[in-house]
Amino acid sequence: MISETRPPCGRGAARLLATLSLLMFACLLYAGHSGASIHHRLDVSIHGASGEISVSDEVGLDGPAVFSLAEGFDVSAEGGRLVRLREADGIVDYRLEPGGQEKVVLRYGGRVSGEGADIFGMPRAVVDGEGVFLDASSAWYPLFRVSDVTYEMNVVLPEDWELVGQGVLARHGDGRFRVEAKTPQEDIYLVAGPFTVYERTTNGPPLSVYLLQPDEALASSYLDAMGAYLDFYDALIGPYPHHGFAVVENRWQTGYGMPGFTLLGSRVLRLPFLLKTSLPHEILHNWFGNGIYIDAAAGNWSEGLTAYLADYLVQEAAGDGAQHRQRSLARYADFASGGRDVPVAGFRSRHDDASQSVGYDKVLLAMHMLRRQVGDEAFVEGLRRFWDAQRFQRADFRDLLGAFNSPGWDPESFYDAWVARPGAPELVITRADAPERGDGYELVLGLAQVQQEAPYPLQVPVYVTLEGTTEARRMYVNLAGREVTLRMDFQQRPLRVDVDPAFEIFRRLSDLERPAALGRLFGAPRQWLVVPSGAPGEAQLAWKELAQAWAGRYGNVEIVEDTAPPDTAPGDAVWLLGWENRLLENRRERFSGQNQRLDVAGAVVDGVAYGSAGYATVLLDPDNSRPPLGFIGADGVTEIRRLASKLTHYGSFGRLVFDRPGMENRVRDRLAVESSPLSVRFDPAVPLNLPPEPFLGDVAGLSLPGGRK
Repeated sequence: MISETRPPCGRGAARLLATLSLLMFACLLYAGHSGASIHHRLDVSIHGASGEISVSDEVGLDGPAVFSLAEGFDVSAEGGRLVRLREADGIVDYRLEPGGQEKVVLRYGGRVSGEGADIFGMPRAVVDGEGVFLDASSAWYPLFRVSDVTYEMNVVLPEDWELVGQGVLARHGDGRFRVEAKTPQEDIYLVAGPFTVYERTTNGPPLSVYLLQPDEALASSYLDAMGAYLDFYDALIGPYPHHGFAVVENRWQTGYGMPGFTLLGSRVLRLPFLLKTSLPHEILHNWFGNGIYIDAAAGNWSEGLTAYLADYLVQEAAGDGAQHRQRSLARYADFASGGRDVPVAGFRSRHDDASQSVGYDKVLLAMHMLRRQVGDEAFVEGLRRFWDAQRFQRADFRDLLGAFNSPGWDPESFYDAWVARPGAPELVITRADAPERGDGYELVLGLAQVQQEAPYPLQVPVYVTLEGTTEARRMYVNLAGREVTLRMDFQQRPLRVDVDPAFEIFRRLSDLERPAALGRLFGAPRQWLVVPSGAPGEAQLAWKELAQAWAGRYGNVEIVEDTAPPDTAPGDAVWLLGWENRLLENRRERFSGQNQRLDVAGAVVDGVAYGSAGYATVLLDPDNSRPPLGFIGADGVTEIRRLASKLTHYGSFGRLVFDRPGMENRVRDRLAVESSPLSVRFDPAVPLNLPPEPFLGDVAGLSLPGGRK
């Protein structure tokens, strides 16, 4: 699962607002801000049952100012005069003219509109009997044209509720709380509800887990992992910038990072892999995104850098870095094509698979190339320099790249190639020979960039396996132009040569380098979903609902029945839906290979039979040289409907089996790439053995949970 920071619009927002008009208006709230900070002294009462709040906010002003507030409030000003300016999309602009006093107190109360939600289902605002979630997008507090805020806030809640603190939190009993944020913040969050709170005091920041239902074992697992990740990033980057950190359960299946806490949906929170995916990502956002803020006008660097140092680094620590990089490149090839690619500088936030592949995957690989260019020690030093220089300030890509220093490092040319430009290089081997020369051998290798766009500056890793050795030898080839031919002398006979087999550079993978995976079908120019005409009526309707749901998400879906083959074009993908599908019989053999097959009784994977009556099955044609073909088998209407949303989260996998009726995952496999056009074998029997990759934490003697150190 990918999760995101959640600062307000115009400042690197990761939560999209519900409509374009609302988005445009909300961004105007911050346009032309002074860059100054303002301090709020808030007294807030929450009336959960009625959905109302009452607020008193004391602010200091040097002169007239404009602010915005939700339209549902009755507002008055003590010590100043209010002029109502305009209203749009549920938010009102006011001009506040101080009456010659240093402080003005704004008093207001009423309901905050919760209409509209982001693409992940998170409402704009919630105040009800089950809890409170408010942030800047709902305009629950006065939004002045300033960059940052500090605040102190007294809150009165229903007696059995708990408040989530963005700063230093104090409980006074009887539903009374006080929270104070002395460091600059982009937003003031108000999150509360009937939580059970689990706390742990460490040598570092205090840790908390807020659960809607008591679960000590779950809380303990999170507290253990939170402490380990915080210790790691504190040592790797610099001091943790907030007072504490909390994991907070919410009613929506989301993952959002705020300063000092993260919101995770109830089902999301209990996913077994989350401790190694979303949790470190959310924790790291306290440094990047909620510690150094994003200058969104110049592109969002935070998500890709965080994905590299969290999601990726956890995999690198476990020895799976190359596989993670391959999956990132595969997602880019799947979704950022056919006019869907944009420069990294144009990425603001994730709103579909294409934007995710640019803002997360491309930036992740760019960070890896940067690290390889400057070296691990200089990379860590650059991260620390960036943190020291930009903490609680806005930064852009140039600020980030300029923090690194190494002989030959040119941040501006790196920016021009990998941030300002769209697209990706495509590599081919134009020649590979290894003739005898005197008492040794000469390896002749030709490499070329074949994309239509201008060449990219590349340091291409080339691995040569020599006779009498067990490990391939690595060298870097400078490929700044279209083509280069290398001539290398060796005493031993070259047995094979492999170009970028560990996926160390950002490039567009060829079809033969991409394993068969659900993402290849989702990202195809068109997906043909073939509905079984012979399925019972309710099941047929469920299949059509699945197809329509995917059409809404991917926008490339054609829905046809199995009475006639789909009219496919080159590059199109086909899904055969249902065991009754008439087109399955003549295509059943295409699903055989890599220890799997599909027969009339169900699927067989790794010698285990999964009958059609007891399991829902997803198999793909494992031959990635052919047009993508997938099969989804499910008998129950409930299972089909569950698969409609479930399968979109399995894009990197090539086969799946779920049991019925619980839909628990039994098989979740990634298929292999059995040959690569960037590999030449002079001896077909010789395997590729790559040298082990270093873990970034080795520079500082650090380890991550579950890592090898």
